[in-house]
Amino acid sequence: MSEKHSKPWFDPPAALNDGSKVAIIGGGISGLMMASYLSKHFEITLIEEKKSIMAGASGNPAAILDPYIALNQSIEKKFYLKAFEYAVDFYNTLPEDVFHKCGLLKLPKDKKEQRRFNKLSEQYPTTVMQKTKEGLFFPNAGYINPKKLGAYLSNNFETLLNSKVTKITNSDKGKWILIHHPGNERLLVDAVIICNSYNSKIFEQSNDLKFDEVSGQISYIKTEKVIDKIYCSDGYLTPAIEIENGYANICGATFDRDDIKDINDISHQKNIQKSPIPLNSSKILGGRREIRAMTNDHLPVCGALPKFNEYQRLYKDLHHGPNHKEFDTASYHSGLYISAGLGSRGFLTAPLLSDYLTSLIRDCKKPIKSQIQHALHPARFMIRKLSKK
Repeated sequence: MSEKHSKPWFDPPAALNDGSKVAIIGGGISGLMMASYLSKHFEITLIEEKKSIMAGASGNPAAILDPYIALNQSIEKKFYLKAFEYAVDFYNTLPEDVFHKCGLLKLPKDKKEQRRFNKLSEQYPTTVMQKTKEGLFFPNAGYINPKKLGAYLSNNFETLLNSKVTKITNSDKGKWILIHHPGNERLLVDAVIICNSYNSKIFEQSNDLKFDEVSGQISYIKTEKVIDKIYCSDGYLTPAIEIENGYANICGATFDRDDIKDINDISHQKNIQKSPIPLNSSKILGGRREIRAMTNDHLPVCGALPKFNEYQRLYKDLHHGPNHKEFDTASYHSGLYISAGLGSRGFLTAPLLSDYLTSLIRDCKKPIKSQIQHALHPARFMIRKLSKK
């Protein structure tokens, strides 16, 4: 059942009836994982603007499960630890060619970070992290084959490819109409989940949300060194992984906030320079570049989509304090949700986010505590702004 909070701006919306028709916009890891979870309870149509699923930032030859670690007790630490453990449990249920549990070793950059690693090893369970002579080892980490994962996840729902949703509008019967190209076709559904990364801003209902567009390049490397696990420091290096024309170690990744769209040698050299293991004599076979969407607080946006104009009106006095008067409950677009801004840890967070949003939509027990739910809430940025006005 829905909980009412002392912070009514975080109150959840009404539940959606099982069996309802739901459209998911976006065929990356966020949309595919969401569709897989929701398809157990709803009739799902996934809409992807490109010619195949996993064609954007989710389409690298390998996606590593790189745990976020921290000494503090922040919301970020709690969320990402839960997400990592949740992801490992989920991926271990899949066919063995989807998830390769080879382990991940984080190497310290200097003595200061080594001291930090020593403290970190005392804060995490040994099932997650183990201290070694080299650094911090995560035995349950590994890498995922996105192409095979996409094929596995997309078995239980309808997928429309080469279809770009340009507008979401209400029907006169309380449903949602999605207008998508080519042909200005219309799809009528009971609910919509926006999962198309930074492109979520094209919709009128979600354009108040701001995402940083961060371009990232990975490099395919041929090296004589035998790499049997993932190594991480400033950058990362994977074991040999199948690419289009054979096998390569993957080295990455850049975080470019400028308007770089093409694969370039400068970024290749950056990847080689920050590799955890020296790669000076290695050969560059190629690479890949795509854009990730990130938030300024480094947490995803996941939940029911607020009516931002109503939030502005309802909570304009929050700067006087949350208890100075009784505030009305949250106002949402009925049957409209979002999961975006997963950044570079989309494969790590997508299983937990999908389970959480499914439980929110169905109004059943949540896999995360309310404190984390609030930290993921799409209105959190507006609430913070109104509180400091």
